[in-house]
Amino acid sequence: MKYRIYEQNPDVERKALFLDIDYKDGKVWIQPDGYGDKTSQDGHGYPIGIEMWEGELRVVLFKDINEEDATIISMEQAKETNRED
Repeated sequence: MKYRIYEQNPDVERKALFLDIDYKDGKVWIQPDGYGDKTSQDGHGYPIGIEMWEGELRVVLFKDINEEDATIISMEQAKETNRED
């Protein structure tokens, strides 16, 4: 499914970027136009993933197209049950 996101800084020219969002094998993959990962051909990589792993929600980022290893960010500290009063 394709979505369009827009520049949020009001002091910068308003530009748009298309995102393709795919769901496969229980994981959400996000492909911004013009972005990819090391092992995929141009136009076919999904450098952002959202998954559950061992009961934890994580974001998987391939933040450098020249590196094969992903940066994995646990979202566990963002749970609403962790909110301090």
